[in-house]
Amino acid sequence: MRSSRRSFFEEVLASAGAAALLASKAGAQTTSSSDIRQIQTSDFWGSFYDPPARGKPRKSAVAGKDVRYLYYDSTGLRYIDRLQKQDLLAHSGDVSVSVTLGQFRPGREDARAIKELQSSQLRIDCVQTKPFLNILAPSTWIALASLFTDSAGKLPSLQQLGFQQSNVLSGQNKVILPGGAGKFAVNISSMTKESTLHKILRQGVSIGGKVSPLFGFPAISIPAAQAFTAIYSLLEERAHFVMSSPQIDAAATQHALETGDIPPAFIPLKTGDYILVPVEHVETLAPDLPYLQINQGWLVDQRDKSNRPVDQKGNDTAPDVTYATIKMTVAPITLPSPSDSSSDQSNDSSSSGKSGQSSKAPPKKK
Repeated sequence: MRSSRRSFFEEVLASAGAAALLASKAGAQTTSSSDIRQIQTSDFWGSFYDPPARGKPRKSAVAGKDVRYLYYDSTGLRYIDRLQKQDLLAHSGDVSVSVTLGQFRPGREDARAIKELQSSQLRIDCVQTKPFLNILAPSTWIALASLFTDSAGKLPSLQQLGFQQSNVLSGQNKVILPGGAGKFAVNISSMTKESTLHKILRQGVSIGGKVSPLFGFPAISIPAAQAFTAIYSLLEERAHFVMSSPQIDAAATQHALETGDIPPAFIPLKTGDYILVPVEHVETLAPDLPYLQINQGWLVDQRDKSNRPVDQKGNDTAPDVTYATIKMTVAPITLPSPSDSSSDQSNDSSSSGKSGQSSKAPPKKK
């Protein structure tokens, strides 16, 4: 029986589940020599795609690690709750959203944990909530980057690894949000060194060189994403979360807000730069907020007038604050109307008719 590419991928993921479970059992004796707070990741990822229970909002993996979003443009930095409805795209149809990683800079405390655990994983989920063209079931888009520390215990910058290229996160960097609405989530964590997945990915980096593993699954079905996430969390076993977010409603158009399906607490998606910080660092960031700007993905203090490289300035700016930056591009999707196609066909036939007449030889004179 012939199967589609999507169903084949789902079958591969499902069949890999038993092997993953055996692998996780083999390396399940996980211990930690430090007081770094770690959790069983399956506790969080196991219900990540489940519909929320009525009256019970979704929770982050760890209290205090909830993500707070800021938006940056020519007027400076501001939290996304300051954006207004009119700031979003005025479009009544579907939109495409391109997401590109900027930088990830852990604060002092998080940097110590990452240095001990030797890795960090950045995961972005963008989930459709409505069928595309009222035909295809909602799907999800996942980008997952794994970074490993160098001999000095520091993470390489995303710019060094080339993660800022628009086509790197996946072969298809554009996410389609039917009706301009969806769900968005960002999670950053460090898995234990004893976990099976850490050993596998670390070995891959040592063989492959400087480039860290990167997975991008454009527009896979939600059941396939659930299967992948379950396998990944079983192999990851335990992790320390730096930032954590469940799926949060997102709106990219004014029309999406007018439908009434978007709750009061949502993420407005618009073209520009976003800065993500854990809620526990919001107060620490507050005094520097009016003086900050984004330069090459780094948060840089405008009061620093030195000629130092941007990455050095970025590392010294708000040193106790953990942050990540991403760039979004939101564009309307316009499909040709039937009248346009029929008009094109009539124009084509008209032009071909004219062309045919002009190509005829003149009648011979008798």
